[in-house]
Amino acid sequence: MAEADFQAVHRIGAESWVLMGHYRYDLTKIDGTWKVSRLVMTPAHETGDRALVNRAAERAGQPG
Repeated sequence: MAEADFQAVHRIGAESWVLMGHYRYDLTKIDGTWKVSRLVMTPAHETGDRALVNRAAERAGQPG
């Protein structure tokens, strides 16, 4: 197992959405190499406009 805290900043122009939280990685050794077998993201705090994610998907031509 490995763990990490994160802060992800998403921006479009002057608008932003910041998400902070924690990742937990479960690891499995396959043929002598460690591989991530599971990832759990636990959000802890956010600021800004969460709808920014949908606008970014629209700009990329993908469904939100």
